[in-house]
Amino acid sequence: MGLVVRLQHDRILEDEEDVQGLRIYDKLGFEKICCQVQVEIPGSGKRVARTAELDVRFTQVTLASQQEASKRANLTQK
Repeated sequence: MGLVVRLQHDRILEDEEDVQGLRIYDKLGFEKICCQVQVEIPGSGKRVARTAELDVRFTQVTLASQQEASKRANLTQK
């Protein structure tokens, strides 16, 4: 079992339950918030230090293969 701490790319998921092209952020949006975490963000340059409050959600996903994801991305861009 793996754990994704943060995402850089909103990857396409393997098809499930007759839903095609679903992405990670979409799927996580359906999940309940399990907790909230406060993180101290230090200031730098013109940015003021602040406290960010993050919603924590989790779910199990299966990523589409790169080949399959590329096909779907090409279909949605046309």
